[in-house]
Amino acid sequence: MGWLIWKERNGRVVFDREASMPRVLAESILSEGRLWAAAVSLLRGLSSLGRLLGRKMSPHVIKF
Repeated sequence: MGWLIWKERNGRVVFDREASMPRVLAESILSEGRLWAAAVSLLRGLSSLGRLLGRKMSPHVIKF
């Protein structure tokens, strides 16, 4: 989410383009948050499934 704010800032200051409307930026931030929440939920589900099947998860998989 911070990335979207940084991207907006760079667009205004560095690249001299039009600024996004605050509402559009807020909607982008909320959408990004929902995507991250879905990804975390998916990882938790996969981790639980692996435990049910008695399989070890790869070391790079986030443990919850």
